Amino acid sequence: MKNLLLASFFLASVCLIGCNNSATVASAPPDVKPVGAPMTVEAYSAKLDEITKASNAAMAPDMQKVQEAKTMTDKDKAAEALTAAFKDLSKLEDEAIGKLQAINPPAELAKAHEVLIQGSKDVGANFREGVAAMESKDSAKMEELMKKLQATAMDLSTKLSAELDKAGYKLDGTGAIVKK
Repeated sequence: MKNLLLASFFLASVCLIGCNNSATVASAPPDVKPVGAPMTVEAYSAKLDEITKASNAAMAPDMQKVQEAKTMTDKDKAAEALTAAFKDLSKLEDEAIGKLQAINPPAELAKAHEVLIQGSKDVGANFREGVAAMESKDSAKMEELMKKLQATAMDLSTKLSAELDKAGYKLDGTGAIVKK
């Protein structure tokens, strides 16, 4: 789960720092309703890990394109590469949020799950605002949104940790949810 949050933050950070082109990012994905019975804590933690690993694997080719674009000397080609990569990454991020929404968490972690989903949506909204700022080519707006994005990501981390703590859980060193 920690890796999923970091991946979302990284994508938005790199785009805000590195893009100066006119990229179009669709609006937020529609909400998905949870399916199935509430999961056990162990199954829930494993499902979050599965989503994280699948998202990271799906994002890897586009992340490589982002890294390559950052070293290109032709700014127009770099902008094209970033546009294509970030359109793909935005879709993958939205898919990950949909997968999170489809989870029926254990009752004791329901509030933490809501915080995770809302925080992920907030980071995604900041990402979309960042694209709009890039389209305006207003560096002050981009800088402001970068700070907002960092604050949103930190807020999510703080709120999620607090909700897990209230429920008697924490993230271990691997990102798994465990009893305190």
